[in-house]
Amino acid sequence: MRRLLAVLVAAGLAGCGSSGAYMGVTGSTAMCEGTYTPAAYEAQAQAAMGDLLRLHVGAGVSAVWPEDNSLDNTYMIDIMGQLDLIGGLVVEASLGYKTYDYYDTVLTDNGELTVKPLYATALYSKGAGPAKFYVGGGLQWEINDFDEISGLTTDDNVGFHGVVGVNLSSGRFSLQVEARYTFTDITIDYTNPMEPDIEISGDELNARIKFLMNF
Repeated sequence: MRRLLAVLVAAGLAGCGSSGAYMGVTGSTAMCEGTYTPAAYEAQAQAAMGDLLRLHVGAGVSAVWPEDNSLDNTYMIDIMGQLDLIGGLVVEASLGYKTYDYYDTVLTDNGELTVKPLYATALYSKGAGPAKFYVGGGLQWEINDFDEISGLTTDDNVGFHGVVGVNLSSGRFSLQVEARYTFTDITIDYTNPMEPDIEISGDELNARIKFLMNF
């Protein structure tokens, strides 16, 4: 598909008459230089297209600091994919896994809360060379489950998040370091009808390192 787009763009660059010369454009001024070759047109078209529709896949690890005192600090692992769009825009989808130690103040019991979040994030990248800074945000859907504690359940929940980071790229590999803050609430449902349901804050700060392959 990238080759087809390159050929189509190259066709639009031809316009220097029947002599077979190709057009080089700088600003608003066009001039004929060199001799027409398909390879020259394709190279010029590829430069114009940049990294359009470039795919990145990888994995990451995060340190997690939750806001709610009933949840202990933990870490998260995740897998992800990114797709470069036009003008520095990037879309990312990732699936994570994390487990908190949880203390329930109503039942005065300890257990574990396992969360599997699915993130959808839009990023805007800016910079030249191997280092680029980016900001973004998006939504997440969190699948929650309690272990080692009876008398309560929880529902899945939806939240949103914002990120800021830096992307360091070299050839086929990239390293991304970012800070992410998530906003959400976790509902605790008690099986005892005498106990009212409560909500605890799922807001948290993540320090995240991502390792990606560039295609």
